[in-house]
Amino acid sequence: MNDIQLYCNTDDQGSIIEILTGQNIIPTKTYDHFEMIDKQTEVNLDKFHVVGGKLVQIEGTTLIQVGNGKLTTEQELEELKKKLAEMQELLAKYPIPSEPPTETDNSTE
Repeated sequence: MNDIQLYCNTDDQGSIIEILTGQNIIPTKTYDHFEMIDKQTEVNLDKFHVVGGKLVQIEGTTLIQVGNGKLTTEQELEELKKKLAEMQELLAKYPIPSEPPTETDNSTE
């Protein structure tokens, strides 16, 4: 779904040199190029350039895959369970002392 606005400026070779992206944005200046893009393209903009007024993937580059942005309730719960398990593992490695350490008096009389 192409619901992200891309405004960009390019150099003479079409390389993107300045970017403004987002949903429902209003640019405060004029840009060389405007296009509606998807999340995957936004994440991979360093692998694109503008050729003939169109955003084109640079040959030989590999795009980072973006997961499904909308998780089901079950998927969200599963992700939370995984994160909780990871946090519990970390907490087990660094137990919190039950009593704070007492200060020792190092002064000499």
